[in-house]
Amino acid sequence: MTQRKYQDPPQEPAQPSPSITPEMLERTFEALETRGMIYYSEGGVYIPTAQGWQLLMKTEMITEEIIAYGNPKITATNASMIKLTKGNDVDDATIGVGANKAAANLSEEFKRVIRGNKNCEVKIQVDDGEVVFFSYGSPALKLSDHNHIVINKTDQIDGSTVLIVSDEAASDLDRDFVEKLKNSDSKIKITIEVK
Repeated sequence: MTQRKYQDPPQEPAQPSPSITPEMLERTFEALETRGMIYYSEGGVYIPTAQGWQLLMKTEMITEEIIAYGNPKITATNASMIKLTKGNDVDDATIGVGANKAAANLSEEFKRVIRGNKNCEVKIQVDDGEVVFFSYGSPALKLSDHNHIVINKTDQIDGSTVLIVSDEAASDLDRDFVEKLKNSDSKIKITIEVK
């Protein structure tokens, strides 16, 4: 039997990720080959079949959008999380109130996808300001809270947690940006795109 080879993925900046072993990759390639999605070329690499390419081309980015509003009580000084609330309660992690969704209200497709340790781009827009950072999903996400959405800088998870191991917490946000969040007339758009 021919010894299977596969190329190492391109080197990217170090980011938290699940531990992927060579055995996991080998089992994945074997499963895809069995299903006719890829084949092993004599050149020593796996190549997608026509069916495999169709699947790859159908892959769509999964996006969830949340709308919230500013509040004069917002301080955004919490060093471990960012929070949105459906109500008007404001603490040091809150960046928006009156949100149209909480963790439990996110689409079922989005919930399914972020439970797969996926890397997500988070974009927060208010007025002419924008902040972009990255966070991760987790199989341990409960997504059960009906009042809040939390993005944690740590790996701490409760019912309101939507993303973990975030690049940003409330205290990391630019202070000029935070001033815009304090305007009660400001509409805040948070877009989470699964990569």
